[in-house]
Amino acid sequence: MQKALPCRVFFIMLKREIIIPPRLQTRDKVVCLSPSGKVDERQVVAGEFQLQELLDVEVKRGVHAFDAQGRFAGADHNRLYDLQQALDEPSIRAVFCNRGGYGISRIIDHIDWTGFIEHPKWIIGYSDITLLHAAINQRGIASIHAPMTNALGKEETQSILPLLKYLLKTSFPYSWSFPLTGFDRPKKTQGRLVGGNLSMVCHNLGTPGWELRKGDILCLEEIGEPLYKVERMLIQLTRAGVFEQVDTVLFGYMSQITGTDEMGGSVETCLRNVLEPFDIGLYFGLPFGHDFPHYPLVLGVEAEIIPDTALAYLNFKLDN
Repeated sequence: MQKALPCRVFFIMLKREIIIPPRLQTRDKVVCLSPSGKVDERQVVAGEFQLQELLDVEVKRGVHAFDAQGRFAGADHNRLYDLQQALDEPSIRAVFCNRGGYGISRIIDHIDWTGFIEHPKWIIGYSDITLLHAAINQRGIASIHAPMTNALGKEETQSILPLLKYLLKTSFPYSWSFPLTGFDRPKKTQGRLVGGNLSMVCHNLGTPGWELRKGDILCLEEIGEPLYKVERMLIQLTRAGVFEQVDTVLFGYMSQITGTDEMGGSVETCLRNVLEPFDIGLYFGLPFGHDFPHYPLVLGVEAEIIPDTALAYLNFKLDN
């Protein structure tokens, strides 16, 4: 019997241009909706008000945004309805997800992307929304990994609101810097920025929604997991051949990770040890994910990382 070849659950795609959705103009329509977990109405209303004041836009709300069914923001078909309506409507220029949690997995394969591809718009969110970003980026359109509506009204989020406004309303270059750490393996690099929540990236492996290209820059963040599970997920990515393809890994916040003592070291040490055999750049502690401040990342676009003495600079290519 012929020996089976090792399985690799990624696709190597030819490089292609990314579509940058139009920047927002005064009185443009944006919609806030809940495609995943149920939300706190007061937090979402505060976030909607902040968006209206910050961006000078008309804020609409998904019909089922405040529904609740168990842990979900309503029934699957109702959450899908709100998202599909927003993707299809040309006059809607941006979609702000109200919360992550869990739920996108149940509707992602039922989305019709026809209208969205004809009229691209910004999709903003993170955590469970990682699956949505992957599907959008796979179709050659950029999206934004950033705080969601339920956090935009909180005091802790105020410091990044000017960045979000700058990104959504201007066509000027967008970049930010971050401090280097003793765990880093600095490397000057340029590649497509992809990823998001570690659990969701692993969840997406081997599905039609997963795409990885040679030279990609992979962003990873996580919250509320024991360190052994974080390590196990990272090992899953290594076994799938992910780190044979990516050029650099950016680790955001690893928030509320437990069980470091039983694993014999810090989160950074554990992650660094798993990735030690791979000749890739590594950066730790970037300001994105389930903590504050959460700097917006533009996923799907070419990005450049330039390390210096104490800082590294992350530059996003946002010109079509």
